[in-house]
Amino acid sequence: MFIIVLILSNTLFYSTIAFSQNTLPVISKLIVTEKEQGEQGVVQTVVRGVARDAEDGMKLNYEYRILKGDASLTQVKRYAILNLNSNDSVLIELLVTDSEGGQSVRTVAYKPFKILPEILYTDKTTWKAAIGKTYSKNASFSFQQREDSLSNVLIIGNSISIGYTSYVQKELRGVCNVNRIPTNGGDTKKCIENLDLWLGDRKWDVIHFNFGMHDFKRLLNNELDVKGKVVMPIAEYADNLELIVQGLKSKTRCQAYMG
Repeated sequence: MFIIVLILSNTLFYSTIAFSQNTLPVISKLIVTEKEQGEQGVVQTVVRGVARDAEDGMKLNYEYRILKGDASLTQVKRYAILNLNSNDSVLIELLVTDSEGGQSVRTVAYKPFKILPEILYTDKTTWKAAIGKTYSKNASFSFQQREDSLSNVLIIGNSISIGYTSYVQKELRGVCNVNRIPTNGGDTKKCIENLDLWLGDRKWDVIHFNFGMHDFKRLLNNELDVKGKVVMPIAEYADNLELIVQGLKSKTRCQAYMG
């Protein structure tokens, strides 16, 4: 604040004039997390920043970009979806701009945890990394300690199987080791893309799997909508089921498959 003193005709006048100065936005948070977005079965890596400005509050413009690394970003309002092309680390920048053009910048480094299939179901740290925060508090995704003397059962499925997994594990404790895949199985395409990971060390005696609900749903902007497009045409769905069964037979010692 500046004070201007005026002297007119030997009379002293004091005039106070305040000059306001724009305050830059403050970015309080910039994090990268795994999160289930929209319709069930879609787990994405989300980059989210939180900023506030003295004059504009939270009405600010957000802009994300990759500074380093093999990846791309899809911005959705105030957050962005991170699409990784490798397991290398990436450096992400958030630029926040207020209504007066004032800007603040913050960066965050992110390196995805490399999930090794051969220890997915036997190493607790690897299992926790695979399920991420999305399912960290869900009983159906609790780490299962294997007993070497028992047979191994794998559950592959969507949210319905998530609902019953913990009960099956409880009922069969001491009878067999029951594991489920570390995510919502979604549709058949997702299974084909992730089958090598989901099969882990491939030491399965029984595999129980189901697909269909997520293949035949209609989506519009990643949300259920009867006006949307069917995720998987029935002919492609049938072909995918064949590929899944072939993969289960060729990649494991499993002698029983229940679809």
